[in-house]
Amino acid sequence: MGLSELINDGYSFYKRTPFEQYESNDLRDLENHLWYMAQMVTDLNCAALGYFIPSSAGRPDVDRIIQWLEMAASLRMAHIDMSDHAPGAYLCKGMSEYYASDSEITSAYATEYTRLLYTWCAVERLLDVLQLPPMPTFDGWKKVKRDSWNNATYHLLRTPVVDHYDYTARHLRQHVQNDPDLAGAPQLLQAFEVTPWRSVSGSLLLAGNRLRNMPAHGDLSIPTPVVGDERIKIKQHLALHAPRLAARGLLMSMQMLLTSLETPDDYWNGNIGPEDGWWMRDDEGVWKGSDDGMHPKYSIAVAHLRPVDSYGVAYDDY
Repeated sequence: MGLSELINDGYSFYKRTPFEQYESNDLRDLENHLWYMAQMVTDLNCAALGYFIPSSAGRPDVDRIIQWLEMAASLRMAHIDMSDHAPGAYLCKGMSEYYASDSEITSAYATEYTRLLYTWCAVERLLDVLQLPPMPTFDGWKKVKRDSWNNATYHLLRTPVVDHYDYTARHLRQHVQNDPDLAGAPQLLQAFEVTPWRSVSGSLLLAGNRLRNMPAHGDLSIPTPVVGDERIKIKQHLALHAPRLAARGLLMSMQMLLTSLETPDDYWNGNIGPEDGWWMRDDEGVWKGSDDGMHPKYSIAVAHLRPVDSYGVAYDDY
């Protein structure tokens, strides 16, 4: 058996967090959404991303955006074996079950928070490339950082949110409020507060950034494994909705940032997308393939949605 076969065999034992019951059937799977966005950025010939400037400083960052999105999409499992340094080579049944449960929950947390990190990396590269203008100062808010993240939330003030954005924001906020570990981080809850430079349209961008900061600074606790109580085990895994929702929110924010660009010479290379072109939905709500006559924002705005066939049924295309 080769190494790749061993890895695939090991992945078959990884139980993905039960997420589908909470997300609309209209949405692409998160991994598909990540991959679709990577291919879309690859195919997007956009002055704002540095494509029209030979050997521009922006181009390496665009390549990194694509790299991180593809890595996040392709991440199967960050496998952690908590029994690797167990005191004895042969463990009793109870300890074997404990270490197996510990490895399962720890690997699941490592997988989803690593996916969030990779998605965050892509968004941070995008913010560096776009070089959005700094937000103004606001009376009574002198201590506010004028960093790229706050500049981006200010830029999004007038940008329409994409479909299912509000639901995703509410769902993530509920997880933050109900999870004792996350609720203890006031900066995470503050991401959902409306300020002069941030409305609901910027909350998922900031929340994704701040949730990613928690494991990055060692502020995240992985729950102690429980053997024999499936209810607690399921509850522990449901907590992983938070990093997946945060990754989804970062992708939606990326879509909104790209659709806010009004550069008239944005267009598709036409070498990467599906055979019928990138799916888009026009102002009348009709789904069709993209063409040179339509601005890419019509495709980017629905990148998280499964396209609809002639009977109105959503399906997987990519």
